Amino acid sequence: MEEASDTSVGIGRLRALCCFGFGVAATSLLPWDGQSIIADLHFFTAESGTTLAPATTTTTTSGPICSSIRCGSWSRMPQAPPVPKEPPFYWKKHLVLIGDSRMRYQYASLAYFFTYDAFATGTNMAFLASVEQAQEGYNHWFNRTSQVLRHDMCNCFRAKPWRPTLAVEHHYYRNPEKMLAITYLQRFGTNIMQGHWKAEGTSLDQCNCPCGPNECNILQIPSRWNVTTIAELASLVVGFQPDFVVFHPGWEEITSWRQEDVVQLFTEIQEARPSAQMYFKTRLLTSRENPQTFLTTLNSLYADMYQKHRFAERGWHMYDVSNLTANWKVKDMKCSFMWDNFHYDLPSNNAFNKLLLRDLFGVDVQ
Repeated sequence: MEEASDTSVGIGRLRALCCFGFGVAATSLLPWDGQSIIADLHFFTAESGTTLAPATTTTTTSGPICSSIRCGSWSRMPQAPPVPKEPPFYWKKHLVLIGDSRMRYQYASLAYFFTYDAFATGTNMAFLASVEQAQEGYNHWFNRTSQVLRHDMCNCFRAKPWRPTLAVEHHYYRNPEKMLAITYLQRFGTNIMQGHWKAEGTSLDQCNCPCGPNECNILQIPSRWNVTTIAELASLVVGFQPDFVVFHPGWEEITSWRQEDVVQLFTEIQEARPSAQMYFKTRLLTSRENPQTFLTTLNSLYADMYQKHRFAERGWHMYDVSNLTANWKVKDMKCSFMWDNFHYDLPSNNAFNKLLLRDLFGVDVQ
């Protein structure tokens, strides 16, 4: 499938606005969620398919433009598809990904796949794997990524120079065409997590959004929520009503994160949301590490963790990417699959997600 372009994105937005102009009722994202602040407008029946209810009045805000299908830089689809007779594996699923910047780029790769039914390839999409390499600045990257992914809302702010107390980056991917939600919550070690949208389930109150990408300066627009403890993080995740939770502590997993923290997080989510499936994502080799030593040490560490904390008994899963290094022949220690010493390239993130979809849904995608 062809890769996204600014032109195609522009055409898509124009179509959405034209449809609205001709009287197509707008909805909140992913109308299967009954707890949306903006009323759901689509009802699915076996006999007649999709029925549209009258449009509701939306809330206005000072600042960003807000209408029933637009809020500042955001737009949402005017109507949802009919329910298929045999829903695909992703239908009405909500994935919550938690992690550092490595998880950010895996999220971008996964969201692209569900937007275009193919993984991004080629140098013109390489920016999805690294804003650092793109050298365009975070403001440009946030806006460009949301435009390409189409269904991405980025509650993001990155100060210059970077200050963890002011940092905000959470992505909400809500695809009404596929009835799929992906939420990425950024967690850097023990730094505070905070945000401006208080999402419940798969819905977002888009017409109460305070600002667009890289505009939510915490000093000017206070956050609506913050997380400083494991219990608070678990409560936040439960509020999303996830089907799958994928947690990756990042490079700091040995020093800033204790295995007991992971156990507490998974336990509290599972107790409040028994249907949610818990996945712990391992980490991959960096360009600074010896491949053989890495694999020997990490494989032992994760095997011990899996046994010690009774993952199998509790129904938890180990999403293990550490052994992917064997497929990339990194014995030369150049780690050609990395942008830099911290981030992986686009094919690597695509590989992570192929493995993820196989682990979560038992499907093989290309």
